[in-house]
Amino acid sequence: MLFRVLGNVTNCRDKAFRAALSGRGLVGFTGNRSITLNGTVNIASNTTILTSGNAVTLAGDNTNRMFTVSSGVVFTMTGLTLTGGRNNNGGAIYISTNATVQLTNCNLTANSANGLPETIGNNGESNSEVGGNGGAGGDGAGGSFYSAGNAILVNSTLSHGSATGGTNGPAGSGVFDAGHNGLPGQAYGGNIARGSGTFTLTNTILSTNLSGGCGYGIVVDGGNIICADGSLALGGSSFTNTDPRLGPFRDNGGITKTMYPLAGSLAIDSGSEIPELSYDQRGFLRPSGSHTDIGSVEAMLPTLTSGNASSTTFSFTYPTLVGLTYVVQFKTNLNDTASTLLSTNVGSGSVANYSTVKSSTGSRFYRLLVQ
Repeated sequence: MLFRVLGNVTNCRDKAFRAALSGRGLVGFTGNRSITLNGTVNIASNTTILTSGNAVTLAGDNTNRMFTVSSGVVFTMTGLTLTGGRNNNGGAIYISTNATVQLTNCNLTANSANGLPETIGNNGESNSEVGGNGGAGGDGAGGSFYSAGNAILVNSTLSHGSATGGTNGPAGSGVFDAGHNGLPGQAYGGNIARGSGTFTLTNTILSTNLSGGCGYGIVVDGGNIICADGSLALGGSSFTNTDPRLGPFRDNGGITKTMYPLAGSLAIDSGSEIPELSYDQRGFLRPSGSHTDIGSVEAMLPTLTSGNASSTTFSFTYPTLVGLTYVVQFKTNLNDTASTLLSTNVGSGSVANYSTVKSSTGSRFYRLLVQ
């Protein structure tokens, strides 16, 4: 069920969602919901969407843009997943001039910007020497975001976006000569594109774009950005041409599917603390380690829930998340660079147990890794 400050909505179909957005104020959810939008939602007044601790996915129909934000409007979303939006500019969100959009703890995946194709050039008439020229294909810009206003992304993850130029129009035929083929359209930013205004990124990941580069245009580096390619100029605390090492989009514990930072990911402990942001998209506490992680997901440090040492065996238990791989290793000397593998376990969401015969040759130092 959805609710808004001006009234309750009894179901979470597209019609009910639009009704909740029709007035100014807060839109929330009282349960886990996946809503498929039947066409573009126009945001014409100041609106805030919160998941209220629930797993919420808004899915486009892979034909239309998901949201168009009107000029002068402030639109904020926290904790959502947006997927399946498509348009020639801004597959998920188009930000108009003087509008402001802020996303926090959000996951945008598999949105696309596809330039429009052009038509064939006119054929020359029977008394015409040259055929008409084909038209140029349209440009595709901003698979997830196209901003002509003000965009702010905080602790969000954008992945698998695409931007493609439209097909050029072929030349028309003529009595003596054909015309010229049109130029193909250009691709600008598989995940984001800034046309004008400001585009600020903080603690955010731009990853795994399918085409068009991760981003396009000049952005404001709010600190601690990971960009999988070199398409954006970023500051000293951010990373370009860097694989963020994220797992697949799946259940990683908590309330919603996410892309979990794997062992060795620069996203882990590399973000900056934001006082009002104490949870990740799944509802897990931030930070887990020494600092907040970059992106919408906070990697949980592996923890030992119990340990036991008898005269002959040593054992310990640890909680697992579904799909993550847990590796137990040991060293006999902490100064050694290499570790010895003892076990590999794929998490099932339950508590796992490791037990081994105690060594008779000296001390062992055990460690638990998550991959």
